[in-house]
Amino acid sequence: MNHGDIYTFDRERPSREADERTPYRVIVTPGYLLPESENWVMVAPVEQLDPDRLVAVPLSDTDAVQGWIRCDRVTTVYRPWLSGPVGRLTDETIAVFDERLKATQGLE
Repeated sequence: MNHGDIYTFDRERPSREADERTPYRVIVTPGYLLPESENWVMVAPVEQLDPDRLVAVPLSDTDAVQGWIRCDRVTTVYRPWLSGPVGRLTDETIAVFDERLKATQGLE
């Protein structure tokens, strides 16, 4: 498990109809801060539709999943609720993701 990996998170989705959310979460926490004993990890959700937010990251056709990463909705989840990984962001997407994460936190 490492920063930029994409996992499936299905705990909060009782209904999938007309839901803009996807079951995918992108790992925010770097791998060196995630020993096996750590049960909590920071993630950013992936949504299907353009959220019209400057800090959202569009996923390209070369990324493992499609949609938009919501950098403004980073949260901590219980690690056992994640399954995967289903893929990893491309290096180009990770660079934009990191830039937008910094912007969301007011860091430059």
